Amino acid sequence: MKKLSILLITLPTIYFAQLTTPLGQVQSTTNPETKNIGIGTSSPDQKLVVNFNNEPKTIKFYQPVLNSNPAYSLASSLMFTWYNENADIGMIRGGDKDILGLGFRINGQEKMRLNYNGNVGIGTINPQAKLNIYGAHGDTSLLLHSIGNGTDVPAYLNLWASEPGMTYTGTGIGNNIKHWDIASQTPFTRFNLLRGGSYIRLLENQIVFTTVDTTGKFVQALNIAADGNVAVTNKLEAKEIKVTTTPTADFVFEDNYQLPDLASVEKHIKEKKHLPEIASAAEMQKEGVNIGDFQIKLLQKIEELTLYSIEQNKQNREQQERIQKLEQQLKALLHN
Repeated sequence: MKKLSILLITLPTIYFAQLTTPLGQVQSTTNPETKNIGIGTSSPDQKLVVNFNNEPKTIKFYQPVLNSNPAYSLASSLMFTWYNENADIGMIRGGDKDILGLGFRINGQEKMRLNYNGNVGIGTINPQAKLNIYGAHGDTSLLLHSIGNGTDVPAYLNLWASEPGMTYTGTGIGNNIKHWDIASQTPFTRFNLLRGGSYIRLLENQIVFTTVDTTGKFVQALNIAADGNVAVTNKLEAKEIKVTTTPTADFVFEDNYQLPDLASVEKHIKEKKHLPEIASAAEMQKEGVNIGDFQIKLLQKIEELTLYSIEQNKQNREQQERIQKLEQQLKALLHN
């Protein structure tokens, strides 16, 4: 009876210490109090220790999903392995400076990398920023999509690479970022119209704003060149525009300035149908107008007109004085 009791007490201890499987053993530590589990080792020093002993370093979780039609039977699995083991889904790999990184591989190709320094790369194994997306033209895209709220139109923000720089584009971005008019309590018009497709393109040393007109045609609305020049396709409205330019028209008031005589000005106007030194209407329509230069020319003409007025005022005073003298002489003759 004593021998049987000892045997019954010992069996659970042996069962807890070692579990044999067809491919190996799952063992606990020699000290059951630690409750550590070892696979391929009899002395695990952590809660779970796997010793591969030069075998393929892979941990796989497998769940079959069966279908009544064998042709459509599926199996889902999650596999973690070392970098050189070609995982189906993911692998844990050594990073720089012997620090572990994390990579994800699909069908033998690495698709995403998390480096030891926290940089995440999609399409690259060497991310240079916190998020580095790398790919060919047109498929390097970051899409942030909102399904909308109530009757709002779904909106998304799409960032994608374009030659030779980057492109910022999105349909319905105004649904996500709204600026409210205090007076009417309504949001301002969306950046891109109902047709969608408006975008800001960041090219090499150039920024281009493009919209879609009512016919569906892409139209360049604004262009900022490398030298800082800005081109606007249509109208520009502003409360204030300041033009800074060095030359002025004050040279008109210099003593050596040759003020054109009115006869020559009259002749030029009759022949050319515009003021001297001012572009014609046809030239303005073809070449445009430099606001700074044009303002200076207009100021020059105003200053010239001022000088004409001053000269005319002198002549009027002289004539008035002569008239007064003639009137006095006439009165004297009448009294004699």
